[in-house]
Amino acid sequence: NKVNVAKVQKTKSLIKNLPEDATKEDLKEFFEKFGPVKNTKVFTKPVFPYIGQKGPNNFKCTGVGFVCF
Repeated sequence: NKVNVAKVQKTKSLIKNLPEDATKEDLKEFFEKFGPVKNTKVFTKPVFPYIGQKGPNNFKCTGVGFVCF
């Protein structure tokens, strides 16, 4: 039995200088005009004072993210 594996070409783009309030949804919405987006990632860091609860206001974007087409 032979298994045929199709080679899928992915493009992963590094995005810099994002605003502090950028989200992965923002990246997807912006870059979808260039083609279908498979995945996005925005790197975040905690905002101090960090009270131990995860929430949208406790983290901010580090200015870097990835978009996969």
